[in-house]
Amino acid sequence: MPRLSRRSRSTCKGTFDPRDAQRVKHTRIGVWDLYEEIQPELAHVPGSSRLEHYLEMYQSFPYLWRMIKDILSIQSCWWLLVLYFSVDAVESLLPAAALWYSGQLLTILQVAIDTRTVDKELLLRISLGRIACTVLKRVLSSVRARLSYPLSIRVKQQYSIHLFHARARLDLPTFEDSAVQRQLEDASNSSGNGFAWDSLQMAIHIITAAVEVVSQVGVLASVLRDQRDGLLLAIISCSASAFDWFKTQGAFSRAVVWAATTKNKDYIRMQGLKRVVNDIEHRKEFIAGNLAGLAHQNSEKWCIV
Repeated sequence: MPRLSRRSRSTCKGTFDPRDAQRVKHTRIGVWDLYEEIQPELAHVPGSSRLEHYLEMYQSFPYLWRMIKDILSIQSCWWLLVLYFSVDAVESLLPAAALWYSGQLLTILQVAIDTRTVDKELLLRISLGRIACTVLKRVLSSVRARLSYPLSIRVKQQYSIHLFHARARLDLPTFEDSAVQRQLEDASNSSGNGFAWDSLQMAIHIITAAVEVVSQVGVLASVLRDQRDGLLLAIISCSASAFDWFKTQGAFSRAVVWAATTKNKDYIRMQGLKRVVNDIEHRKEFIAGNLAGLAHQNSEKWCIV
């Protein structure tokens, strides 16, 4: 396990220093030393962490805009991006269209109550409209998946070159800085498609989600405007979607910065022994030295539960 460096403590915002007792809580758990960031008093105020998250997103908009311009400058990429965004935007309007067709059932129900007849033609149009929305959503999802592959490949290739140049031009003190290494690792290991593509997808998702919510609220308001207890029906209809959104977004969870390390010699030796047994580059020496018995004996001696 790497030891902590002996650099001076940093007071910059966002710096995580395990030696700072005022901002970091230390807990001993078995062989592990757990370091957790102490949340400020404002963190207990409902919505404060979410507000800070939104402020950080707002401050990142200039970098996001620059990234989008870089992506649009890639050869044969701008039309793919425009087409991808158009497909996503149309798909975000389909739930509102399906909701409008469902709302027409209220008209059929009202007519049935008043005249004791059912408008079969309108009912057929509603059924066909709902089916068309479902089929179109599947088609657009397939088209979006086909567009995302070549687009993500182009973006990943472009930013792999950027990342290579960024690593190459760093001097030794900057390259050895743990914060710089962490940023480079985050940019390299965000996903299989790359950090830039993930950020672009997130931005498009935010825009289309806003379009989807606004369109559905507008349709719901127009459908229930003349209905008795329309406001109550609107609240009930929106509450389920709102709770599902909060659940998926983790709005009630709180992000905590933490780190864990250990100085237990038996645990460190056991991890080294595991690497000797598992890694193929050590296999020849392991077999030639007949170390199986020694490994078995030491594994029982150093075993840490």
